[in-house]
Amino acid sequence: MTGSNSIQKTNLLSANSSLLNVSRIPVIDPHPLSAPPGYEYRWPEWPWIMVPVGKTRILHLGIDGKSPVTIDRLTANGEVASLGLSFCKASLNGSALSITGMLNKRNIPIDLYQPGRQLRIWVTVKAKRDVQIIAHYVEHGPLLKTKITREQLREVIKNANSILNPQANVNLVLARETALSYKRIGKRLGFSVDQSSNDKKDERALLTKYAQEIPTARGGVVNLFLVRSLKKREDKKDNPLANMDENWCCVFEDHLHMGGPYDTKMAGHSLAHEVVHALMAVHINPFQPYIDNNLPGKIDHAHTSGNHSLMHPAGLGTRLSRAEIERINPSPPMGNSLMSNPFNAPAPDLHQV
Repeated sequence: MTGSNSIQKTNLLSANSSLLNVSRIPVIDPHPLSAPPGYEYRWPEWPWIMVPVGKTRILHLGIDGKSPVTIDRLTANGEVASLGLSFCKASLNGSALSITGMLNKRNIPIDLYQPGRQLRIWVTVKAKRDVQIIAHYVEHGPLLKTKITREQLREVIKNANSILNPQANVNLVLARETALSYKRIGKRLGFSVDQSSNDKKDERALLTKYAQEIPTARGGVVNLFLVRSLKKREDKKDNPLANMDENWCCVFEDHLHMGGPYDTKMAGHSLAHEVVHALMAVHINPFQPYIDNNLPGKIDHAHTSGNHSLMHPAGLGTRLSRAEIERINPSPPMGNSLMSNPFNAPAPDLHQV
C-alpha cells in the first residue's frame, strides 16, 4: 500500500478497552536474532528503530493482504508531524514499511491498524554525532614504539565506524596525529605501559598529560595514545587491549594477532567499545549502568552481559541496545503533541535507565 492510501484517520483507535484482546501486526523482518543495526524489540514493549536524519530504513511486516492497513496521523505528504514540525516520513508498500528520518527527535510513534490487529513502532531520528580522534604515536624508548602505521590506524577507525555509525549515527573522525617520543615523555617506558593502581608506578599519567583539545560543538574529543603494550593492573585478571578514562584519554595497545600482522578488525572493535565507554560517561561519572547488566557474580557498571553485545567485557559482539544508543547519541524528546497512545504503551524515557 502506498503513502496515498496510508491516510490520516482521526480517533482511529480511541476505544482503548476494545483493543485489549486485539493481536499485534507481526514484524517478520528483521528477526530478533538477526536484527539490523539500530533495531530492538523487547516483548511486551513495542519495537523500536533508529533512523538517521535524511536516511531511510525498512521493516517488513506480517500484513494480511486481504484487508487494508492504515498508518494513523499521517499528513497528506506522508509525514508524522505536529505543530508545524515534520519528524519523519512513513509509507507502506505491500509489507514493507519505509521510514525516513527528518528531525532529530526520539520517541516518535508510528501507529498502524488493520482490522483486528495493530502495531506501534517507536522511532528515534538521530543527527550524526562526530567524535574527533587525536592520535599520539608513542615511542617507549630508542628502539621501541607502537607498530601501527598511519594507514592501519585509518583502517581501524573505518572498522569502528562500521559498528557505531549504522547503529547510533556516531562517526569517528581522525582529526590530528602527533608523535610522542620518550625524550618528551621524560622516561623510558619499557615494553608495556604500566597502569598500576600505585600512583608512583602509573605511567598512564606520563602520557595523558599530553592530551590535546579541539573545539567541538557537540561531539567530543578522544585522545588515543597508541602504545606497543599495556600492562594489566594488579587488581585485574586479564591484560587489557585498551583503557579509556573519564577524561576521554585512551591508552591503546598494538593489536598483534598471535605476534603476526596488526589486526585492524579486532582493533576497530576495541576502539568502538572504548568510545562507547567515553560517551556513556558524559552525564554520569564514572559510567552509566547498563540495561542488560547481569554479569554473574558481580555488579559491573561499565559492561553488558550478552555475548552479542559490543559492551560485553570479553566478547566480540557488536550490538548496542536501545538504551545505549539513546545514551551515546541523545536525541531530544519530540514532546507530547503526538503521545496519545491508543495501545496503552507510554513512551519510556530511556535516559533514566
